[in-house]
Amino acid sequence: MKLLKYLISILFLVAVAAGIGFMLMSRATLLDLLIHRAGLAAYSEKLNGMLSESLLLKAKLGVGGLLVGLGLLLAAMWRFWAVIETYLRTVGQQMKLLSIYLTTVLRPWTFGQRLMLFSLFFALTFLLFYCAYSIPFIYDELYTYIAFSSRGPAISLVFYPFPNNHVLVSVLAGALLKLASSVVFGMRATTILASMLLYWVLFVGLQRWARPAVVLTALLFFFGLDMVLLYSFMARGYTIILLCTAISFCVVPELLKPQSRYRQLSWLLLGFASVMGMAAIPTYVYGFASIMITLGLYSLLTRQPKMSQLIVLGLLVVVGVVLFYTPLITVSGLSALIKNKYVLPISRPEVLRKLLPAMGNLTYAFFTFKALGWFWLLALILGGLSFWRRRQDSRQLPQPLVVLSLLMLVLPMVFMLAQSVVPYERCWQYLAVPLAYLLALALEAVLAGFSTERPAFVRLAGPALVLLMLLLTVRSAWGFYHKLYLDESHSFSYRRIGTLLTEQGFRLNLAQPPVYLADSFLADGNMEFDFTTQHRPFSCVRLDATPTALDSVTVPALIVHDKHFGTDPAGYLKGRPAQTLYEDDHATVFLVNSAAVKL
Repeated sequence: MKLLKYLISILFLVAVAAGIGFMLMSRATLLDLLIHRAGLAAYSEKLNGMLSESLLLKAKLGVGGLLVGLGLLLAAMWRFWAVIETYLRTVGQQMKLLSIYLTTVLRPWTFGQRLMLFSLFFALTFLLFYCAYSIPFIYDELYTYIAFSSRGPAISLVFYPFPNNHVLVSVLAGALLKLASSVVFGMRATTILASMLLYWVLFVGLQRWARPAVVLTALLFFFGLDMVLLYSFMARGYTIILLCTAISFCVVPELLKPQSRYRQLSWLLLGFASVMGMAAIPTYVYGFASIMITLGLYSLLTRQPKMSQLIVLGLLVVVGVVLFYTPLITVSGLSALIKNKYVLPISRPEVLRKLLPAMGNLTYAFFTFKALGWFWLLALILGGLSFWRRRQDSRQLPQPLVVLSLLMLVLPMVFMLAQSVVPYERCWQYLAVPLAYLLALALEAVLAGFSTERPAFVRLAGPALVLLMLLLTVRSAWGFYHKLYLDESHSFSYRRIGTLLTEQGFRLNLAQPPVYLADSFLADGNMEFDFTTQHRPFSCVRLDATPTALDSVTVPALIVHDKHFGTDPAGYLKGRPAQTLYEDDHATVFLVNSAAVKL
């Protein structure tokens, strides 16, 4: 502990010195730092024009103030070290208890149940890596790489021109890209690791309340949901949000106990998960608010936890989130973070009209394979009936998690009305966790009702449930992959075009490299991604943004036409002779201003 105290004192000096040094840094020095140290030499002219004196002053005050504030926080830690040391020792002891618990958690499970649990994990891991390396990047991932991660973690932390930047993922991907030669690994490794960890966090949480067969059924159900599968390997922040929600579901029951062996550790984990979730995507505030509302209700009704503890937790989470986003707010502005031009406020009467259709779309986003949805609903009804029959002994169900899960499913409608917005369905992805918990709790209630009356039925029902859910999940995963291939098939098409453009080329017999043009945002993004990953300089003109650009081009030009989102080629070709170099169902590549070439 003394070593940690000395480290804090060193960090205090470094933070204060760095903060003061940054505030005193000249414009030329800062530009040199950005251009040469951050690898932004290609953007030197743009940076020079963008870094105005007012922006420079804000950056100095913001980042410098953040570092000085961090130094003051370290000084406060030094001042109150005795209290902090006692807290750290308590948390350390609770972590040892938790590690012992985790090493014994599988003891009640039979060999066959353990084999099934690990087989599912390895099957999931194989699926994650297969999808990560076989499915091209979607549009959001392309721009995450181009605009943020490829420029390094520092740029990802401060640059926020549009909501594609899921900041925590972009920062981690930017760091991994510095270490890994594979762009796919660098971009998607964070999400894959989060998905693998999510599996075990869900397992640990569920096995406390349900028998092994029910836990396996709920795990299969969870990873068969379309919304979970879709983002389980992509370079987006939604899986981190699921992980943070799953951690919260593990610790909330501990906070509601009069006596808990893990109380301090549970508060720490809840606070850390909340900050991490909102660092990944700010919309995790919906999940955090749902958890705090549940804890607040129990605090009012049972005095456990104390309201003062909730207030302190909320304030610390706010401080943590503000500290994380301070560099971004300083450089890009607060409006960049809290205003999404693609999700604009509307009148509340209009929200009311759109509310039920929005809930229907959200249900479909989770249950594209409808049999999963009907199975979940049937289990929930049977579980509710079983619990009603045994309502005199309510201890057989963990009431806090039932209340939390049901509240989470209802509160999105309240949030929509409060904000006067109808967000995209993916903003509610964290609801997959309460869906899985409600399924597990409902099935456990049904099987518990038969445990004493028909034990033979229970022994047969467990394997039957797992087998049924396995079949439904495999069918759902197959339908998901097929749907993804259809919906994102243009990405496969652009990957082939990118290979032709950047690796093999079209074997064109041209005296100089052609000019590149595109007629949609998707074609433009894919082209820029392919050239960026190949480290080849190029510039591309968007014909849909500059319709007359082709008129001024006299040298040979390659035009990538997007058949779904692009403009009509007849409009910009204007009778200009064009040779088709490549064509499929999604895109066409034209060569203009050149004699016909042999491919």
